[in-house]
Amino acid sequence: SEFDPEPFIVHPENYSIRTMFKEDAIMELELSDRPFVLYKSARRGQLTIVYRRKDGDYAAMDVCC
Repeated sequence: SEFDPEPFIVHPENYSIRTMFKEDAIMELELSDRPFVLYKSARRGQLTIVYRRKDGDYAAMDVCC
């Protein structure tokens, strides 16, 4: 609606995409306070996001296109 405010980026960040294995990305996630790790898969060359789900498990999502 016309009264909904536009989204506003409050804390812009720079993020370096490193090449690593999924296990290393999960370890980096566990050791950081970030909600996700974006990396280039050392096995497949694919950009992938690893994040912690609400149930505590980890999920991986490939970034395409």
